[in-house]
Amino acid sequence: MLSQSDVNKCFSITFENDFAILRMNYGENRFNKCSCNAILNCLDSVLRNPKAKALIAIGNTKYFSNGLDLEWMSKAPSEDVLGAIQLYQEILHRISHFPMPTVAAVNGHAFAGGALLAFAFDYRVMRRDRGWLCLPEIDLKLRFQPFMIQLAKLRLRSNKSIREVILFGKRLTGPQCLEADIVDAITEVDDLLPASKIIAEKCIGGRTLDRDMVRVMKEDIYADMQSKTQGASNDEGRIKELQSKHSKL
Repeated sequence: MLSQSDVNKCFSITFENDFAILRMNYGENRFNKCSCNAILNCLDSVLRNPKAKALIAIGNTKYFSNGLDLEWMSKAPSEDVLGAIQLYQEILHRISHFPMPTVAAVNGHAFAGGALLAFAFDYRVMRRDRGWLCLPEIDLKLRFQPFMIQLAKLRLRSNKSIREVILFGKRLTGPQCLEADIVDAITEVDDLLPASKIIAEKCIGGRTLDRDMVRVMKEDIYADMQSKTQGASNDEGRIKELQSKHSKL
């Protein structure tokens, strides 16, 4: 496994006019202790820039994110796995409550924890021609934690989508996600960032949104999800379950 300093180089923030662009270039962009720390550091750097008005995240060519790093978790000490899960939960919480508009530019596969990462953003733009969005927990034989269910249900607008995506783990293409109102737009891969910027611009509408007010509004909207997050990762059975999964895949 790469060192923290090496992993940090795989996650970067660039500022383009009013937009903070989070670029994730860490293979399948899976979540382990180092990658979670790197993402959280990037979020901190956005908040330190008073000129940033929106956050946009994009992965590498093939992957937005393939979720938790089960290979690493199968070998890491339990305390490190617990720490990584807590950091991952912090990422979902911070992005869903981020004090500015957020857009996920879903450039490729968004599986399991990667799909939940996309759900944490206010808006989603997905690649038209390649990549699936999927919550395959039923195939991995992993139960969702309560806050994960709540986050997914907030983004899946119909009983049909909840049934197909959460319960039965159906893989959805970009056009299928658009039809189900899970994403806000689909584009060709080269247009993902421009389309994401347009969505953010329309959201801002020439205003300067007060960060504290945006944060408070999101806290009110997602209050139920926030309450379900408390203590969600302090489960030894869950950790052992995750550690055992990679060898069975």
